Amino acid sequence: MAILLEAVVGIVFQFIVEVIGFLTGAALIRGLTLGKLTIGDYGRRPFSVYWRESGHTVLSGHLAVLIGWAFWLAVIITAVVLRR
Repeated sequence: MAILLEAVVGIVFQFIVEVIGFLTGAALIRGLTLGKLTIGDYGRRPFSVYWRESGHTVLSGHLAVLIGWAFWLAVIITAVVLRR
């Protein structure tokens, strides 16, 4: 029973982490590029970092998660350094 509970908690935790990273990354990318880059559907092209659709550059959803968590890591490091 403990193994099942651990698996369910792990899946839920991973889902929450990826959603937070995706939403943060998507907001950062859209804001910093002033809407010139868009984010593709999460998992649509799993081995592509970016691609072109109708003349627009589309970034991978996985890249958005990476950028989102890089932002949060920078915020945490900055908070720790400034706290000292």
